[in-house]
Amino acid sequence: GYQWQFLMVTFDPPTSSAETVVSLTLRTENILKDQYRIILHMPKLTRTSGISGAVDFTTGGGGPSDWMLFTPQALWDNDRNQLIFFLRENAQLVPGRSGTLKTSPGDFRLPVFMPSNDQDIKVEARSNDNIDEIIRATPIRQSSKVARVREFTYSELQYIHTQTPGRMTDT
Repeated sequence: GYQWQFLMVTFDPPTSSAETVVSLTLRTENILKDQYRIILHMPKLTRTSGISGAVDFTTGGGGPSDWMLFTPQALWDNDRNQLIFFLRENAQLVPGRSGTLKTSPGDFRLPVFMPSNDQDIKVEARSNDNIDEIIRATPIRQSSKVARVREFTYSELQYIHTQTPGRMTDT
């Protein structure tokens, strides 16, 4: 059947609750064409604007003509937390060809924590009309870990006064 050879999602920076650049690197086992949708499911991420709509992105990794494979903008579905890339009319993503799709800085916000290789992040391919499933939703094989950063709303430091000159003070 139709499947992915390789899937990887990275975040830059991979910092807790930070605005980030999302990069999807993929390689398909089968030809993708006819304005297929490549759908990246990211249930733990949010869009900084908080709205559905067009998302700018860049391409790379597969060759100088990668940009010719995809429409100029992806589509973010806020209800489903999906980023949808569209192949152009008459464009073909051939088997074995790798490509990276990278969002613009500041478009997305990471959660407080996400383990590496999070199986909730999935990629699928569907027909342009979204009716036919071309490649089933597949968990990514590699992703950045988003380390938890602790934040304190209040902190206090107390010094214990010592009567002996030159003696260390406990805090």
